[in-house]
Amino acid sequence: MNLKYFTHNMQIQFISDGCHIEIRPSASDAVDYFNYKGWYSMVLLALVHYRYSFLNINVGAPGRCNDCQMFEKTDLKRICKTLCLKRMRKNFVTLMSQL
Repeated sequence: MNLKYFTHNMQIQFISDGCHIEIRPSASDAVDYFNYKGWYSMVLLALVHYRYSFLNINVGAPGRCNDCQMFEKTDLKRICKTLCLKRMRKNFVTLMSQL
């Protein structure tokens, strides 16, 4: 993926994605860690700045969780909301100063 193209042409600042890391859970936890792909895993969810720097990494959610469920359970949601609001305020102040 060419991040420069996306960030320049589409104004994308951050990219978030999750991936499954294969594990061997204990028998008592096996149900929680069985993912939709048919194997046992933990989920890693990361937020990456368009300049290729990791801003946040969360790992450890059971494999049955999807990206959205993990996003809701981590501090990543709060971080994204804060960053978006900060950016919106900056753009609003710039716009108001030009009126």
